[in-house]
Amino acid sequence: MQTYHAVIWLDHRDARVFHFNRDAIEKLVIHADHPNHHVKHSAASATDNRDYFEQIIKAIGSSFAILVTGPGSAKTEFIRYIETHKADMLANIVGTATVDHPSDKELVAFARQRFSRDHEILPRVS
Repeated sequence: MQTYHAVIWLDHRDARVFHFNRDAIEKLVIHADHPNHHVKHSAASATDNRDYFEQIIKAIGSSFAILVTGPGSAKTEFIRYIETHKADMLANIVGTATVDHPSDKELVAFARQRFSRDHEILPRVS
């Protein structure tokens, strides 16, 4: 599904990526290779999570408005990784939010509400 909007919820174990528009939702789940490995230093953590972050970036696809959420530091580490390795994507990150462990339905509702302030939620026109 090609959509303009995506929301990511991630921690150090897994990421849920939702592509959505007004009428449809597609969910992708990415698992970290080392889910119990948690590094305190952000520079080392970004290196250790390279494959995980690249999988998330691939899952984002061509979404143009991306909200990054999660309960802890993984979302910040992911943004730092993008700044360092995929700087062209930064313009597509429209915000971050700290959220604990919402259900899929709660997360998409939160993202729709957040995006409705700035963007009309429409299917992407190719």
